[in-house]
Amino acid sequence: MISEEQFNILCFQGESNCVDYKRAQYAFQGASDAQKAELLKDILCFANAFRRSTAYILIGVDKDVSGLGVIHGIDDNEVIDDAQLQQFINSKTNKRIPFSAYPLRMNSGKILQVIEIDTCVRGRPKNVLDFTKRLVSCVKRHVARADINAAVLECVEKKVKALCN
Repeated sequence: MISEEQFNILCFQGESNCVDYKRAQYAFQGASDAQKAELLKDILCFANAFRRSTAYILIGVDKDVSGLGVIHGIDDNEVIDDAQLQQFINSKTNKRIPFSAYPLRMNSGKILQVIEIDTCVRGRPKNVLDFTKRLVSCVKRHVARADINAAVLECVEKKVKALCN
């Protein structure tokens, strides 16, 4: 868990390959898997990224015109329970993602949520729907080399539509 001081430093440094600001809480409580997809995507992006330090998603923080974090806070009832989030995220991946989610109560009275994603040392987790393998097999089955770009686009569109239905 990070301290309020460490949190303020992350806000002062701006967004990076290890820090992301979210003004509002993700859809989670009572949301469908499709609505939770944005949260899954953001955690997977950090988990799959090559980085040497812990990554943070700071919820209740927006960026100002200079790109620095501005603390707005979220409602106490919007905090996502770590156990529920762990269950959801790790049920959608082929490897456990080392992360934690917790509220941070600032001295000002504002409540924020921090999602801390550790570095993955034993290979990167992948979404269960491994698009790379599916795209390669789709391309090999249906495409001549000259038509590869159009076929990849068509295959991706089919996969996205299938996920959204």
